[in-house]
Amino acid sequence: MIVEYKPEHFLNMNITASQHEMVPYQDEFYAKHMGESPYMFSYMKDKMILAVGGISHRAAKRGEAFLIADEKIGKKDYIFIRNFTRELIEKSMYSRIEATIEKDDKRGQKWLKSMDFEYEGTLRKYGLNGEDHEIYARIK
Repeated sequence: MIVEYKPEHFLNMNITASQHEMVPYQDEFYAKHMGESPYMFSYMKDKMILAVGGISHRAAKRGEAFLIADEKIGKKDYIFIRNFTRELIEKSMYSRIEATIEKDDKRGQKWLKSMDFEYEGTLRKYGLNGEDHEIYARIK
């Protein structure tokens, strides 16, 4: 079920290996900052937070979608979150929503495409350790 985001949700997660770049940001400052978005949510199952996500503000009419998952998340959880995120995107004030993902994260790219995000290009040396990322966008 979708619940209101709280900073401790992010702080207590065991982030998936494919999202290892987020681990350095798993601190109180970043957790609180994420909560400033009106489009932020947490996904809970069996009293455990399995994901936090939302749309953060980037510029007028432009947001950035993101999802940070716990290592215990399953395929059915992703389907539920995808459906909720689609609704969230439609209700948001943004006409352009972007998402970046590591170039080697094929599962994440497939998930973005399932929400009608389109590949726009490669961001070279974008990651913390110089990894290439890909940028996707959904235009409303």
